[in-house]
Amino acid sequence: MNRMGRSGWIGPVLLLLAAFPGRSAFAQQPAGWLTVQDALDYAEANSPLLGRMRALQDANAGERLAGFGIDDPVVSFAREGIPTAGGDFNEQRWVIGQAFDFPLETYYRQKRFGAESDALALGLDAARRDVRGRVKTAYTEVLHAQELLHLGMQGVELGESLKDAVAAQVAAGAAAELDEMKIDLQLSEARSVLEDRLRLYEEVRYALYQVVGIDPGEQVYGVVFPDTMVYLDVEISQEDVLARLATQPELAGADATIRAARFFTREKRSEALPRLHVTYWPQDFGGGYRFRAFEVGFTVPLWFALNNRGAIAQARARENHDRWSRQEVSLTLKQDIERAWHGYQTSKITIDRYAETVHALADDLLARTREGYELGQLDLLTLLDTQRTYLAAQVRYYDALRTYYVNLIALERFLQRDLVFTP
Repeated sequence: MNRMGRSGWIGPVLLLLAAFPGRSAFAQQPAGWLTVQDALDYAEANSPLLGRMRALQDANAGERLAGFGIDDPVVSFAREGIPTAGGDFNEQRWVIGQAFDFPLETYYRQKRFGAESDALALGLDAARRDVRGRVKTAYTEVLHAQELLHLGMQGVELGESLKDAVAAQVAAGAAAELDEMKIDLQLSEARSVLEDRLRLYEEVRYALYQVVGIDPGEQVYGVVFPDTMVYLDVEISQEDVLARLATQPELAGADATIRAARFFTREKRSEALPRLHVTYWPQDFGGGYRFRAFEVGFTVPLWFALNNRGAIAQARARENHDRWSRQEVSLTLKQDIERAWHGYQTSKITIDRYAETVHALADDLLARTREGYELGQLDLLTLLDTQRTYLAAQVRYYDALRTYYVNLIALERFLQRDLVFTP
């Protein structure tokens, strides 16, 4: 018995799979459609990576508010001159004291927080572009698997149609029963291919859900992907892409991180400056003698070299580390840009060749061979070989189109504009 049996149930099942209305949070259309824009919008709001980045921004904002170096005021009450044998006392007072960092230290600390905030904002921008690219790439994989699934169904349909034609010729004595066995074998293989492609489709579909950030409990079967993969002739020069290297948020974020490290070093050095103390209190000596007093003092950082030398060394090492990290980011971006552009160029040459020649010739070749077989001018083996060639050419075309899309999506990150699945 064939692995899938008669394929009459395949069409209804796939039709049900496509038409069943989804109930997930990201598929709000009545038919359960999930467009690229739907996926991007949902990922923007629910991506764990972007959520973590926004949480870091909130933490930085809170740290900045608490980083002015002002201690809580100290309020105390004192009595002096209380006789041991009882009686009145000579003085009482309420004292309010306040201590705070030297203003220059606070200034450098706030500048550091500002630079860190810039780095986080640029990091969020880079992460958002990365998420968009991964969502579009995952969506492309789904559309590619969907096209292969359609080709698998077409292969089964061609096999069944050919089986009917061969059966008619066998009944008329124009073909041998061996031909029917060959057709059965190819039809069984076509059904197995269809099974494998249905499994692949399910895998890439759930991979898209993972990238988008949809909760596992909302991942349903009845979601339709209405977008299609069509060839878009996009011309991009290598110079245009490389010219955008200096404007990448990853590089600007690395520069902001270096600025933050530089301010951190200055902040640690400024700890050598004294902390300031201000105290105010009213005095009461009795008998109408009421005065007010205040004190202004400062700490003497006598042991600064002993206590802070290690912290300054750590700050300098951190700044040096961030400089090397910036160099690594620059080299990595340059490599990614070169790889993305060369991949785009190679895939464009391939897809152009398929779009101009192979794709159209495959359709014509299959039609002519089918006609020749029905007229008795060609044998069954020629028809089977042509049919395999046709389906293989269609698969290679969509493989090339998938690669072309993936490379264009990679370039979107650097060009900062949509090239495929444009709004």
